[in-house]
This record gives sequence, structure tokens and C-alpha cells, in this order.
Amino acid sequence: MHGPAVASIAVGKNVGVAPEADLYYIAETHGKFTLSSMLGEFPFDFKYLAKSIDRIIEINKTLPKERKIRVISMSIGWSENQKGYKEIDEAVKRAKNEGILVVSTSFDKYYGLDFWGLGRENTKNPDDFKSYEPGIFWKSMFFKDNKKFDIEKNFMVPMDSRCTASPTGKSDYVFYKQGGLSWTVPYVAGLYTLCCQVNPNITPEKFLKAVMDTGDIVQIGKQGKEYKLGKIINPEKIVEKVSLQK
Repeated sequence: MHGPAVASIAVGKNVGVAPEADLYYIAETHGKFTLSSMLGEFPFDFKYLAKSIDRIIEINKTLPKERKIRVISMSIGWSENQKGYKEIDEAVKRAKNEGILVVSTSFDKYYGLDFWGLGRENTKNPDDFKSYEPGIFWKSMFFKDNKKFDIEKNFMVPMDSRCTASPTGKSDYVFYKQGGLSWTVPYVAGLYTLCCQVNPNITPEKFLKAVMDTGDIVQIGKQGKEYKLGKIINPEKIVEKVSLQK
């Protein structure tokens, strides 16, 4: 179910952020499945993901300037104690050096900012920033340790209550009440793609500055206390801002 969902959030005709963008899809597994791994913890090996990044860099060199791959979306993260860490870390840095924005759940390591997914009651208007709250899976963390979610170092994107492409058929859709960070990664990648469409000279650094400069902050209450939730990404303001940049 993962591949159809993330692809549709990025570029889906009806549910995607950047429906007119090209999608280059590499299917890989972050390690090798064995009988023992299916019975216990999966043995991650990120060298396969590193090879996928290098393959994208290789393909990019064959594309004309106006059709270059500008962003890589990977709904996965890694840590130093995992196998293949050195390979994936170096591959991400190679992609960055090529001017490609690399979006993953290890985003903060490479860009100094982090992002989280927003929750929303099913019937509330997704275009109204006041409809949002912390995502289901991290909601308790937000109220317990609010300092972790510094609005100057984090931004928020839609995650829960999303409709995506379904793995059950070519014309099928599925509604997920609860999402995960996997749903946020292609959203960020798609938004950067929109910015590249309106301003081909945009850079990842300028994009991220625009994200933080234009983000919306809302107040949410719990048990008599008020909390600031933000910065919530504002696509219209971001696109307008980067379209005026040189």
C-alpha cells in the first residue's frame, strides 16, 4: 500500500500536490528479507537506498535542463548505528551537491529543519488552518513536551485524514484516518516541485526559507492551556513568494 500512496500524494492527478510533474520511481527494499527477518526484526541495510539515489543522479545527467529531477522523496529515515549508514549519508550529500532537494524523515540532519504531520477531524475543512491539530501518532508528545516542537525549527504539513491511491486497483482510492510521516515526505517534495515550476531558479535553501517565512501559526487549547501549533505550511503564500524571487 505504501508505493501507490506516496506516489499519489506527490503527483496524483486528483490527490497529488504537483499533478503535472514527472515521477521517476525506483522500487527497492532497505535490506534483504530472509525467513529469520520475517520472524523478527528486519535487518536494515541502506546501501540499496544509496544506490537508488546514485541511479537518480546518473539519470539526471541525461535529462535536458528544463526536465531535470529537482527533488527526491524517500519515506524513510536512518541512524548511525544502522548498516549502510555511511553509504546513504554520502549519497544524500552527493545529491545535495547536484542541487537536488532530498526529502526523508532524516531531513533535519541535512537541512537543519524538521517537519511533522498534522491531524484533522474528517469533516473539517482541509483548507482552513484552524482545522488542524497535532497528528494522531504524536499528539500526546506535543502536549507532554511542547518545547521539542519549536516553531522556528519545525514546520507542519497535512498527514491524517487523507485520501490516496489504493493498491487494490488502477482506479481505486482509499481513505486513511491516521497517517504517518511517510505521507508528509511526498507532500514536501511535491510542494518544492510546484515552486520549481513557477521559478526554475529556486534552490532548496530559498524554498525552506520561504516555508518558514510564510508558515501559519494557530492556537490550540487543552485542559485550560493554550499551545502554539506551527508553522503550518501555506502553499499559496510559498508559491507566491518564490515566484517573485530571482
